[in-house]
Amino acid sequence: MRWQISCDRRIDLTTTDMTTLSMPKLSQVPHWLIILFVFCFPFSTPIASYFATALLIFYLASGDVTQKWQAFKASKVLHLCVALFAWTVFAGVYSQASHDFLMKDLFKYKKLLLAIPVFFYMTSLLKTRMVWAYVAAEFFSIVLSLYKGHGLVHLLLTGTFEYSSNFRIYIIEGMHIALVMFILLSHFVENPKRRVLTGSLIFILCVHSVFLNGRMSLISLLMSLSYFLFWRLPTLRQRILAFIAACLLFFTAYQHVPLIQKRVDRTVTEAQQAFEAGTPQSIRLQYFQISFDLFKSQPLIGLGPGSFRTATNSLADKEGEFLTLLHTHNEYLTLLSQYGLVGGLLFVLLVLVSLGQMPASRKSTGVHIAYMGMLLFLVNSLTDSMLYMEGFFFVFLLAYNFQTQKEMKPCT
Repeated sequence: MRWQISCDRRIDLTTTDMTTLSMPKLSQVPHWLIILFVFCFPFSTPIASYFATALLIFYLASGDVTQKWQAFKASKVLHLCVALFAWTVFAGVYSQASHDFLMKDLFKYKKLLLAIPVFFYMTSLLKTRMVWAYVAAEFFSIVLSLYKGHGLVHLLLTGTFEYSSNFRIYIIEGMHIALVMFILLSHFVENPKRRVLTGSLIFILCVHSVFLNGRMSLISLLMSLSYFLFWRLPTLRQRILAFIAACLLFFTAYQHVPLIQKRVDRTVTEAQQAFEAGTPQSIRLQYFQISFDLFKSQPLIGLGPGSFRTATNSLADKEGEFLTLLHTHNEYLTLLSQYGLVGGLLFVLLVLVSLGQMPASRKSTGVHIAYMGMLLFLVNSLTDSMLYMEGFFFVFLLAYNFQTQKEMKPCT
């Protein structure tokens, strides 16, 4: 469906029977490509890349140049996506990184450009289908983990606890599970007739979450559940009581569950190391320290793509994880060290403008899903280079926040 159509020809796709629409089959191709892209990226970035590439090719080859240009000009989010990508590429001009590391980092934010065709083809119905494709993808990922080595299967077979071997890094898996949990909890409350099915899916997620590795997985889930409770509880008294109950529950879990106690104690220890003199023992904190030193040497424009990889590769005493994990593990430090305050500011503006598109109504479930998704992305960016590793997820969030012409200016 075209990005801009006159008011008297708009169709409410959320209530209209699709069999009554005389939509050419060719125009449905980008919608299916977007849905398949969303379904694939939670468990396989390479497969999602094929659908993303096909969508870009269709977008470029399908004509309608004038309408596409008008759509692009009307979106500040797209302007910022292109500006951030262009700046990261331009930074390669003054980068002094080795050629191999420069080329590996030079185009790593190219996924942001996918927002251009996704925004152009977006409709209210497609947005709804995107969300459920994303939910379905997480359960498909759980099924795949049963084959690869799920902790529950190991527990049933051997009687011993073991974390699941997921098809994605456990940090990313926890972030996705937390957002899907939030979506299903909202659906459970708002759709009483489907509570048996929704409740069953929530139960599956809860069981799966027990076997997730990583502290950020636990933090993501706690954030999701806390946000949901505080959003749904109407009075301050109920929220205070819920907060006290959650604190007591967490303290009890800390006292009696060794796995949670280990994660909390390790987090506290690493946090203390960050304020101590000398080189911290944590590999991730060492990355942070190196990246921050790079930022201080050129704070305005950064040192350019590949500079962090070049810096860690030149360390005389590097061993173990330094040989393989050659990125900052913090998106904010990545932006600041390699692209300076300019790159960091462009990213902050992109997030704020995207969230600013959402309607002001606090009662809208879609608004809270958008806030929760972006909050999870931003918090997890503290411990990983999320724009690089989960750029497709970021585009999904931008698309969900995007307000179509019908949503911004409904017909009367």
